[in-house]
Amino acid sequence: MRFSFLLLILAAVLTINVGCDQPTPTKEKSTPAAHDHDHDGDDHGHSHDGEGHEGHADHESHEGHAEEMGPNKGHIVYLSPKDYVSEWRHYNGNSVIRVYVLDKDKKSIGVDAKVSIEPQTGKTRDPFVLQPEDAGDDGKTAVYMLDDDKLSVAMNLGVKLKIEIDGKTYEGDIPPHKPHHH
Repeated sequence: MRFSFLLLILAAVLTINVGCDQPTPTKEKSTPAAHDHDHDGDDHGHSHDGEGHEGHADHESHEGHAEEMGPNKGHIVYLSPKDYVSEWRHYNGNSVIRVYVLDKDKKSIGVDAKVSIEPQTGKTRDPFVLQPEDAGDDGKTAVYMLDDDKLSVAMNLGVKLKIEIDGKTYEGDIPPHKPHHH
């Protein structure tokens, strides 16, 4: 029990010190159509000279292959079945996790969904349920978020993303994620 607690504290400290992106407010105005741009207007702290930004050659996945970056500067997660794609983004300096629902062409699409993230390591616990952000009158949005320290730690250890739309569940794995600086 003590070892697990110490491991959790160590992972939390590492997560706080290193992340996937620059700080952002925990709540920001967004609409499904507004996610074709950067939220903070920042180039996220590194030069793009001589580097193709779309590929983000400095991002390595657990298997050592370059990770595919999405239109919201997050990490692409392919879902099964293949009707939708998703993108997740973690912000350096806080514990906000955002998941974007994308169509097959990787464009944000508003849906009425239940979005959850299940830890794959550690103690068995209930999944984290993300909340819709700035949903329209019809309940649809492309952005789901949660501000939770435990979720931030779990994201680095590997999780399963589940998105339920119209009674159909779409799943994708987010492998253990090596934190890195931008």
